[in-house]
Amino acid sequence: MSFSFKTLIKVLSKEDLISIAQSNPDIDQIALKLNLNRAQVRYLYSKIGVSIRSSKNKVTTPTPPPTPSKEELKALEGNTLQHICKTLNLKPRKVLALYSSYGFKAPSKQSNYCTSCRIPKEELNHLYHVLNQSLTVIGDKYKVSKQTVSNWMMLYKIPLRTRGSTKQEKRKKNTHPIWNLTKEELVEKLSNSTCLKDLCQTEDMSVNTYQRVLKFHNLKSPFDKQKLHLSEEELKDLYLNKNLTLVQISEMKNVHYQTICRLVKKYGLVGAKKSPNSEFFSSK
Repeated sequence: MSFSFKTLIKVLSKEDLISIAQSNPDIDQIALKLNLNRAQVRYLYSKIGVSIRSSKNKVTTPTPPPTPSKEELKALEGNTLQHICKTLNLKPRKVLALYSSYGFKAPSKQSNYCTSCRIPKEELNHLYHVLNQSLTVIGDKYKVSKQTVSNWMMLYKIPLRTRGSTKQEKRKKNTHPIWNLTKEELVEKLSNSTCLKDLCQTEDMSVNTYQRVLKFHNLKSPFDKQKLHLSEEELKDLYLNKNLTLVQISEMKNVHYQTICRLVKKYGLVGAKKSPNSEFFSSK
């Protein structure tokens, strides 16, 4: 049976509240037993002058590890400071203080790179500089990481290669057969061609290669830029009457698709052609 807060103040005596607090030392347990919130429990016990503690205010301090004896430290002598700290679960400052208190020599810190290498300097130098093997390949051979091989190089003071020195062959340039032609032969070949497109298709070369060859021989292109002469009436006949697409017209006139698109916008023919499904939708 639960009571209101005002009824509890009148019903419960001071002795009852003290006994409840002694049997339930936590404020959450008292609030659960009296069916009150934490603020009401604090106010109720402040009226009778009893202080209660909260579980959130409890600070649990971890038990410190036991101090190692003199024999345990002597058994770990010769190891690095990092290894001793990991074994004893202590911080470096504590370990150094123990060694100084026992009169032992302080352990040395581990360096950033290795102090020993499993292969001799001559072999590492032969693999790296003579056989031109990378650090990754050498590391895979000895089952170590690339950084470990780099540390070996720093230990032996072996100089590193410059970037790109291991490449055996340089990239070949100007491999197209047209580069082997002389200036006179190139002029003769250009005179026998009708247009640039036919020349590029026959010789199987790009327009960029053609332009670089002309620049190398200091020649001007003999082909004029093709201009499209397509009147409005002709375009309307092809586009509206013959019902050709823009791609079909561009292939017929041997021009780019965007050129026909610009002419369609110029002559105001955008949306003039009805789609094949327009009659179907209009009938509905």
